[in-house]
Amino acid sequence: MNLGVDLGSSTSYFSRLNPVHKIPEAITVGFNNSPGVPTLVTVPKLGGDWEFGHSAREHITRSEYKHFRACKMLLNAGPGEWKKHDDYSDEFTPEIIAKFFLENQVEAVLEACQEEVVRRMVFCVPELWAKGIRVPDPKETLYRICRNIPQVREGGGNVEIVTEPEAASAYTAYCCREMAENHPFNGFLLIVDYGGGTLDITLTEVDTAVQNGKEVIRISTRGSCGVGENHNGQIGAAGISYMTRLTEMFLCSVRPDLCDPADPTRIANHQRRSVTESPLFLDLYRDVENVVITHGRQKLEHAFLKNASNPEGLMPQDSASVRTIIVPDSQGNSMSAPLTVGMLYRAYTDTIEAVLENELNKMKPTLEKYVADPYDPNCTNFKIVLVGGFGKFTLVERQLQRYFAVNNAAADHRLDTRLATQRETAISFGAALIANDEVTVRRTAPVSLGIFGRTAAVGRTFYNAIVYGQIMEEDVVYYVRQNPSTDKPEEGIIPIRYNAEQPPEFAIYFSDDQTKAYPREMIRDYWKDHIVLPSNTKCALGFRIDDSSVISLVISEFRDADHAGKILGEIRLDCYEKMFGYNGIVFDTDEPFDRL
Repeated sequence: MNLGVDLGSSTSYFSRLNPVHKIPEAITVGFNNSPGVPTLVTVPKLGGDWEFGHSAREHITRSEYKHFRACKMLLNAGPGEWKKHDDYSDEFTPEIIAKFFLENQVEAVLEACQEEVVRRMVFCVPELWAKGIRVPDPKETLYRICRNIPQVREGGGNVEIVTEPEAASAYTAYCCREMAENHPFNGFLLIVDYGGGTLDITLTEVDTAVQNGKEVIRISTRGSCGVGENHNGQIGAAGISYMTRLTEMFLCSVRPDLCDPADPTRIANHQRRSVTESPLFLDLYRDVENVVITHGRQKLEHAFLKNASNPEGLMPQDSASVRTIIVPDSQGNSMSAPLTVGMLYRAYTDTIEAVLENELNKMKPTLEKYVADPYDPNCTNFKIVLVGGFGKFTLVERQLQRYFAVNNAAADHRLDTRLATQRETAISFGAALIANDEVTVRRTAPVSLGIFGRTAAVGRTFYNAIVYGQIMEEDVVYYVRQNPSTDKPEEGIIPIRYNAEQPPEFAIYFSDDQTKAYPREMIRDYWKDHIVLPSNTKCALGFRIDDSSVISLVISEFRDADHAGKILGEIRLDCYEKMFGYNGIVFDTDEPFDRL
């Protein structure tokens, strides 16, 4: 079977194309009727069987179990960071937990579908991971884990990594075509992906092309921004952080003995960690989350209608009960207390509202570059798409309506609510469509890459091989040239002379500004060990991308300004730490390096 996988920070989904109806469907595994699988693992402290997903959730508050959450978001953190969370240790690293969780769930999925092997797996990662170069690279870690799952390896090891917004765009474009009776949607999608651990905002372009006699939807990423992974030392600036804050507010409302006297909505700092990691808090977190999911939208919508005359003030102090929750008091006796509408709104303003506003503002230049007028309700080639578990939350949707001046949601199809019921499954559905070649993803360069050179006329010069956002065909080598860009002709491949003692000075930049770049010098011994050539060999230097979105440095023979010869050496840039001597650093537009 061909499988689409959305490994979420809090909930995961596995989807396929229904073999009879040829539409994407989520696969239900385990004893729960919901296709959403909690991304949880529990391990008995005294030894015994590991539990995964729904069954692990039954043990999450039991002290005799080690418990592990959000393994995905900790994959690119150093040990000093991930050891702070749950029971992670050298014995139970995020990579080990992710490996066993995925192996267990793939086995369960195949059993549920009465299949034996996975012939193609399309795996989704946050768009945030596609920007810059990370050490360690979580994309590469997950790619390796997935290829080594026994049933995937037996099926040929065909694994492809795409970003979550690309997968969401694939499903949205597919649905738009189906809704329009097979008329394709050609235009732009602003994907607002709010999950448990990340917020990704991505602009993708949708077009169609004929491939092998079949019209295929194509997705290209045009720009992105986002926050989430270990943001300010915590897992995520999204659903998990919201639910944690809401649980804290509710607990403080019934347990003032735990609170900070200066702010009665917050747990006192001296006991924060012991409280938030206690069975009491974890159990309460689950109850609060269930109440928000089952009753939150209805109660918030009612509050919006009640406060319609004061749309800016909304309902910050609304004391209406969403639902009553039972919690132990300071003496251990059970008591009931209401989770209120005001708490839902206050937790949102504390954790989400400013973050979402800031990231939307970051996307403005990209939006205005590609879309004629994204703020015009009559714009027909632009849609705003909310996906992810937290994307269902009504306060997120309301904030987007205010930002884009959507005054009539029913008539204004920029924020299309017809897909609202699939917001949690849209990413895995899109992955399933990609796995079955119904949609193809055009890989775009996550960075600009080239080398620095010197000319007598202008001195130091940045020669590009690839530029940020350009379409890159898989396994095609893009060589360093004079001016490769959308508005300048390519002026020929630049030759370099191989010198084992002096590697070229690489140039890296993380936006579409082609006038500046960060200089990076490769460690000399690494260059000598991986590229072994006769001194003074004339070479062409280039880069290519593979199906896991990892870029490789390629050294080839130089024939002339228009042609390169056979490949002489290649280095995958997932070894960036060893190549350039940096450990645990995320290289992106916020890094404080000097620029030319």
